[in-house]
Amino acid sequence: MASDELNSATSDPILMAKENKTGFALDASVGFYYKYRNQYYLGVSGNEIAQTLNLGNYISDEYKLLRQYYLVSGYTFLVTREWTVEPSLLLKFNELLTYQTDISMTVAYLDDYWLGGSFRTNGDVVWMAGIRSHNFHFAYCLDTGISQIAQHSFGSHELNVGIEIGSGERKQRWRNRYF
Repeated sequence: MASDELNSATSDPILMAKENKTGFALDASVGFYYKYRNQYYLGVSGNEIAQTLNLGNYISDEYKLLRQYYLVSGYTFLVTREWTVEPSLLLKFNELLTYQTDISMTVAYLDDYWLGGSFRTNGDVVWMAGIRSHNFHFAYCLDTGISQIAQHSFGSHELNVGIEIGSGERKQRWRNRYF
């Protein structure tokens, strides 16, 4: 559908402009993460700190992005030497104090295989699975809604592929440098 075929109840000069708008905007994010004895963790972060949005030559407070804040916490329970269970909580909110909470649970075997699920207060359900092999890890997530609009969607799929570079001892060497 071309932009000239769109109909809107209000006239928006940015959307109705016929020329392409490009621009550059600087922004910042900041966060802190604390982990205690590889079991308990707590993190806080913020995105869109500068709140800039530049759409070509059109800059307006009306189109600035809202700052987003995140608070995460969880605890890893050692069920046996091989199995762990990790409940966690993620609170996401913005400057208008609209918020969303994710309540999650992950079960892992030898830190090499894991399954998990999450429920969001907006009605979404997330399923996740992963595997680690040597320095590689692969994970898959399916985010599905349970509202009526979800009947017309296949959900959101996420595939994560990662590689750890360097040995564990070498990577962690800096942590004990002054102790």
